[in-house]
Amino acid sequence: MKYAPIILLSLSWLTPLTWSSESTIKPYRYGDLLINEETVLPEPMDTDGLSQKVRDTLESYYRNNLGGANNWQKIKSMRVKGKLNLPNGKSYEFANYKKKPDFNKSVVYLANNHKIITCFDGVEAWQIMTFESETAKTMPQDASVDFIRDSWFGGHLLRPLLPGKTIEILEAIEIDGKICVQVKVVLPNQQYYLYALDSNRYQVVEESVKVDGSKRLIKQSDFRVVSGLMIPFRSKLYTDGVLVQEILIESVVVNKGVMPWMFKRPE
Repeated sequence: MKYAPIILLSLSWLTPLTWSSESTIKPYRYGDLLINEETVLPEPMDTDGLSQKVRDTLESYYRNNLGGANNWQKIKSMRVKGKLNLPNGKSYEFANYKKKPDFNKSVVYLANNHKIITCFDGVEAWQIMTFESETAKTMPQDASVDFIRDSWFGGHLLRPLLPGKTIEILEAIEIDGKICVQVKVVLPNQQYYLYALDSNRYQVVEESVKVDGSKRLIKQSDFRVVSGLMIPFRSKLYTDGVLVQEILIESVVVNKGVMPWMFKRPE
């Protein structure tokens, strides 16, 4: 049984988008930052020492999208369910589970009771494609680098002071009649995100990157507030201007239905 490539796009910081990477790039994992027990990492939303322009932009983003520091502290996990629509008319149900700091699991439900499961347990990325085998396999290196990067709960705008990370504000652009602030985030492994934030509400309306000579672009819309978080209930993925897939979220549940054992690789 064969299926066209099925990818859950990132929804800014909810579910992962697999972008091809060079095998020499190392995964960017939260656990790798904890070198020893004495390591103290910067707090989420800490902008101390950044330029005033970057601070103002990030603080507006935190306030409008994450509900501020007090609200974010209460958020421990998230369960998202919805539909993945492809241009050929096919549609698949999916569920995504995330837990702080970077636990991430997605399940896409296929025909004939088959599933595609992709997961990061904080150490290793693994996957199961039941139409091929019921056995969990280590995710290929090029895919795992990107899956792990996109597994950080809260995204990479959340902790701007982590070692090796840089954030800069680029020239403003207009998207669908709205003036947007461009924010570029470069990670220690040199992977990067380019966010376009609505200058009024600071929602991530677009997210893009160039890989393998192609431009991958995510357009997000239908924002709704869930437990103080601003969630895009509709997202579209384009490659070089061509629509690849669309995600429609049907439900979002915070701090319920997500357990540590769910991310453990089956024996």
